[in-house]
Amino acid sequence: MLHRLRVKFTLITMSLLALVLLSVIGLLYFSSASAFDRLVSRTLHHALVVQDLSAERPLAHADGSGDKMPQVPVIIVRGHISNDQVVIDGSINTDEIDDDRLERYVRYVIETGKSEGMGWGRRIRWMSRVRDDQFTIAAAGMKDINDALVQQLVSSVIVFVVTMAVLTLSAWKLSGWAFAPVEMSMAQQRQFVADASHELKTPLSVIIANLQILERSSLGTDPEAQGWIERTDEEAHHMLDLITDMLELAKSEADESPVDRTATLDLTSIVEKTALQLDALAYERDVSIETHVQDGISLRGNEGEVERMVMTLVDNACKYASPGTTVRVSLEQRADVTELVVNNCGPVIDEADLPHVFERFFRSDRSRTQSGTSGYGLGLAIAKAIVENHGGRIRVTSSDEDGTAFTVTFPLGQPGL
Repeated sequence: MLHRLRVKFTLITMSLLALVLLSVIGLLYFSSASAFDRLVSRTLHHALVVQDLSAERPLAHADGSGDKMPQVPVIIVRGHISNDQVVIDGSINTDEIDDDRLERYVRYVIETGKSEGMGWGRRIRWMSRVRDDQFTIAAAGMKDINDALVQQLVSSVIVFVVTMAVLTLSAWKLSGWAFAPVEMSMAQQRQFVADASHELKTPLSVIIANLQILERSSLGTDPEAQGWIERTDEEAHHMLDLITDMLELAKSEADESPVDRTATLDLTSIVEKTALQLDALAYERDVSIETHVQDGISLRGNEGEVERMVMTLVDNACKYASPGTTVRVSLEQRADVTELVVNNCGPVIDEADLPHVFERFFRSDRSRTQSGTSGYGLGLAIAKAIVENHGGRIRVTSSDEDGTAFTVTFPLGQPGL
């Protein structure tokens, strides 16, 4: 349980840190993009202002040099429109653009009717001024800026991955240090429960033995006294069952690491044998057991624990099944999992109770009112611990249409399976 808590704690912590880092990276990226945007706007505006100072002045060279930023090469074109024809009076920085393409670019800018914009796959940004039939256009090449932004984004991703790896390892180490006192406390608690349960079994066994002797020796005496002895013996047996369950649960939770899986178990045989053993008990409760078990399914683990898990689930299904109904037990192996399903038709478990059915000492309202049932709410907790110690998962569903189903899955391809 503590291992899962550490994993959850680390995941939550790293998720929050990832959000913070991504926010910072996003802010830096958009800040750089905004700075480049201002640089281009300033460069284009400067180019247009220089050209408007005097129409007789030679075309100036405006490339954004002098700024501590990537250079912004600018194409400056000046001309006029005559008889719907674009006439270019002069240009600079157009060695790589032929006259036909330059004319098409200029006509596109004039036809848009906008004073500035972005075009040609965001590779060029332009500003224009049109007065009467005269026009001046400044266009900035965005390749260097786009490359710089891409490089910044790649560097940010690398920094993010490395930082997250270092922080994840640090968070895992710190969580181990933070959970150490809790782990020690829980270990002491489990040890206390195990020790107390073990110590209580002996006097209870003596009490039960003495009660049985007293019961045999008091035959024919006062019926009321005989009833007291029988009820005391019954409660003593219930207490012994409770102590046995507590000892078993403490044993299952004493070590959260997977159990030794050197022994290969015939899971098919275990399920069939358990169903057969409980068939007489089911008959007494006016319930039948129906099995659909696939042959040849095996599992590596502890045979006694697996038998107890299957016994608990089938017995629990018989206990709470409605009279005259059938408990269905199925075992099959699919492409990726081995699945055991125990299903009964009886009172539906309240939706609010479903998340708690595997908690120790928990009993839902319907189980308290079910006639003829007994127990202390430890059986399912023990079954869950056994399943998880064998690398599996257990879940429960309950509805009026499908009844109550406990599903156990063991993944294939995992160590020991």
